[in-house]
Amino acid sequence: MTTVTNTRSAGKRTATVPARLNFLRLLRAECIKLTSLRSSVILLLSSVAAMIGIGAVGAWGITMVLGQSSAMQAATDLDSVALAIPASGLVLGQLLIGSLAVIQVGSEYGTGLIRASFTASPRRISNVLAKTAVMAAAAFLTGLLGGLGSYLAAQPFLAGHNLGFPLTADGVIPSILNLGASLALVAIMAIGTGYLLRSSAAGITVTLGVLLVLPIVAGIAGMFNETILEMGRYLPSNAATQMVTVTTGSNDLTQGQGALVLLAWAFTPLLAGMAAVKSRDV
Repeated sequence: MTTVTNTRSAGKRTATVPARLNFLRLLRAECIKLTSLRSSVILLLSSVAAMIGIGAVGAWGITMVLGQSSAMQAATDLDSVALAIPASGLVLGQLLIGSLAVIQVGSEYGTGLIRASFTASPRRISNVLAKTAVMAAAAFLTGLLGGLGSYLAAQPFLAGHNLGFPLTADGVIPSILNLGASLALVAIMAIGTGYLLRSSAAGITVTLGVLLVLPIVAGIAGMFNETILEMGRYLPSNAATQMVTVTTGSNDLTQGQGALVLLAWAFTPLLAGMAAVKSRDV
């Protein structure tokens, strides 16, 4: 903990006064923790690159469809598919950002650094909120850059087939912004899971299970039970998909409804994690 030494020459006494560690300093400390690890920076940059790559591959796939029979072209709404390209890296972004967010917490528990963090900041909830804010901001920026990069990477493929569209086309900018927002909410969910389980391995398993495995299970079980199929719409990955969808079906969640569902999934484990941090010794 930072200290300030005050020396009085008359009495020749040295007093050590703890410097106040306010929330802004906690944010700065968490930024340093995130950016000082090369692996974290590489993973964030790799997430952006991977999302851009998925967008480019998706645009290339559309050109392949155009090279097929006219019947296939007629059966595919290529304009809608093209508009969805900027947010096509959502699933991969969720998995990478969710894993990184859990590691940010689990690694501190694994190395024992969490004791130093809580000693420097006895107000543990402030520590949790600072880490959550920094990771959510990094996730939002990752999604924003990934969406914009996907849009730019796709245009050369689409323009040659009269499928190009401006960034200002209806729903494109909201979709890209929601891509960043959905990744930020996934990061918040993962941070809460990390504090709740205090283990990188367990936290990643649970986070990826909720994001990846549950939708598959719900999809399979939903073929035999309509109730399960309906419940599957409210899983976090499906809610995130609806957040970034440019055009929604009549029976699907709207962008706003998807955001509310994902918001609930994000803050439930965060609140549980904060309660666990408050009640445990470490």
